[in-house]
Amino acid sequence: MRRARIGTMLLAAWIVAGGGACQDGRWPVWGAADAQKADGAADAPPDPFRTPLSSSLSAPADRPTIVELHFDVMRVDLPHDSVRHSAKLWNHVDELRVEPGQSVLLGRNGIRVGVAPADAWPAMQAVLEAHGARATRRQHAVQPGYPLTLDIGDVLEGETVFSYDGQGGLKGRTFGAGQKYIHLDYVVEADDPPRVLLRVTPDVHVRSADRRWQEEEGAYVEKPVDGGHSYTELSAAVSLTPGQILVIGPGPQAEMAHLLGNRFFERIEAGVRYETLYFATPQLFRSETPE
Repeated sequence: MRRARIGTMLLAAWIVAGGGACQDGRWPVWGAADAQKADGAADAPPDPFRTPLSSSLSAPADRPTIVELHFDVMRVDLPHDSVRHSAKLWNHVDELRVEPGQSVLLGRNGIRVGVAPADAWPAMQAVLEAHGARATRRQHAVQPGYPLTLDIGDVLEGETVFSYDGQGGLKGRTFGAGQKYIHLDYVVEADDPPRVLLRVTPDVHVRSADRRWQEEEGAYVEKPVDGGHSYTELSAAVSLTPGQILVIGPGPQAEMAHLLGNRFFERIEAGVRYETLYFATPQLFRSETPE
């Protein structure tokens, strides 16, 4: 087994060198870089659902090769009323790729993680289109020694997040203003076929230390607010081959307000409730080393 590269990737709000950024609260629409507009056609945002998630791996070379890792990442915001439409997507996802005990713990915290085969994408795409999903998509090259940083969303001042631990205990943490992330630690195994090993970890980062006054037994006392937290006890490890799709999203328990899955993957915008899912496909490229 030959490991090509170890690093860290952070799933976040698409603020990446060379990539698009969120402007005025609206996500930019991603389309194929080589898409062509017909002569005289009006400018229109390309439909990200019309370019299937894909991967590439060039033919092995006789000489030693360098393996480059890219990720094709899509964020989907799906309207959520009385029915959780994302449940239909999970019919095409193998959640047993995560260790069973850890999958149960994630589910209790309102999070689902699994792997879908490439040929399941058309069926999942049909579900998303049928229920008015909004999608943004980027391709990200992972640079040696540098993390790729993508932000899920803001942590509001005084926001409290609850989570269950492996022993069934429920703990709440109150944070100052900051950001929510999902870290994807990765290892490329350049075997035949090559694989990408991923570890998925939720994380809260607070911009600065904070303190607040709280009432205790009739008196107000000043106490520190949590300075951020990496939920390593909720890490999930999965293995993907090129073309397979990592799927991360909310589970049924995300209905519980302030539970981690709810805080990370659900939101209300203009009176409409949305659930957010992430699809990530590793892409491996071989390049020959100089003679």
